[in-house]
Amino acid sequence: MTDFSGEVRAQLAAATLPEPDDDQAARAVRGVLRARDKRRQRLTVASVAAVVLVAGGLTAITQTSAPPGPDKSPPAAGVRTESASWPRRGPLISDTALIERSIEAWRQAFSQDRAANPAVLFAGFAGDSATGLRADIVVLRGTDENGRTVVAFATTNLTDKVPDRSLMRIRARQVFDKPLEMIPVTGFVTTKLFADEHFSTSFAFALTAAGIGDGRIVSSVDDGTPTPVVDGAFSTTMNRGSGRWNTAVLLGQRGTFALASGVTDVDARDIKVAKTDKLTVDGQAAIGDLIVTTRGVVGIVGAGGVIDTSLDRLNDLHAVDGTFEGTQFDPEPGKHPTDGTSLILDHFGAEAIKISVGTIHQDAAGTWQVTRSQPVLDGVDGAMVIKP
Repeated sequence: MTDFSGEVRAQLAAATLPEPDDDQAARAVRGVLRARDKRRQRLTVASVAAVVLVAGGLTAITQTSAPPGPDKSPPAAGVRTESASWPRRGPLISDTALIERSIEAWRQAFSQDRAANPAVLFAGFAGDSATGLRADIVVLRGTDENGRTVVAFATTNLTDKVPDRSLMRIRARQVFDKPLEMIPVTGFVTTKLFADEHFSTSFAFALTAAGIGDGRIVSSVDDGTPTPVVDGAFSTTMNRGSGRWNTAVLLGQRGTFALASGVTDVDARDIKVAKTDKLTVDGQAAIGDLIVTTRGVVGIVGAGGVIDTSLDRLNDLHAVDGTFEGTQFDPEPGKHPTDGTSLILDHFGAEAIKISVGTIHQDAAGTWQVTRSQPVLDGVDGAMVIKP
């Protein structure tokens, strides 16, 4: 006799209250059949993965989840998991203490951001082998008070020694109006380092989305030192004066992308420029503000938001070793430029802002003519406003 047939007989016997009818017997058989089906289902689940808990005669079976991959490091407490296009990367990604200090630095520096549950994008090294300067860096992702995507860059001090990871500070913060999954690269450039960093340099760092390995940091005033892309990250140091206003990330055929300013830098704010019969700023700017792109100077804001693009207006800044007259350049007495010399606005004092004007070439009459870095006749994209 099988267990199943025995169970049928037992339940039929239990169902005989005082005069069982056909309906009652049928219900008993159906109950046993249901019990058998459930038992078979439990055995199927248990053959995949199960934990059996026995307490007071009750047996519960639950399916377990798959174990994490061997190359996955557990995130720090309260850190969100990665996305496909922005995975967690970097040789320091398993340093939970470093990540937690970075999150706390972000929370203190920008309390308006939702830094309580960020995602970690990168934790590793940055620097420039040519200069020997380096820093450890943690890149965090969250949202601001308006729900926009924010990327915060926490770093140690820039040093030519072993970085001190006990002190993490927010070096820069970049805000996007669209999800990071639609952004191929994020990064920053700063020319005004922290007060206890005694280097006369600018420092730039970028991190690409997964699958992009052709990034390079470029500047209109300094060639910098190219560095390889490792885990999506690359960085460089440049001469002081290289900042958001003249530096960008070049991603091969994808073009150039803006960087964030350092938190200690002068404000270089994005602004739209409209083109009709003249160029005007489409946004907040004051008379006398300088309008630039990463390629070079556009002009100076005048009445009604109209941009005066004549080079003569730059004479008021006293920022080059010479003067402009229309498209001509007259070097200061004693200055002897060569053909192809670059003209840079670089007399901005403590802020150390450098803006490219263009290059000069002698015509047949021996007059120096200026070829602008940023053409203005057909309009301007990617403009920024700076208060000189």
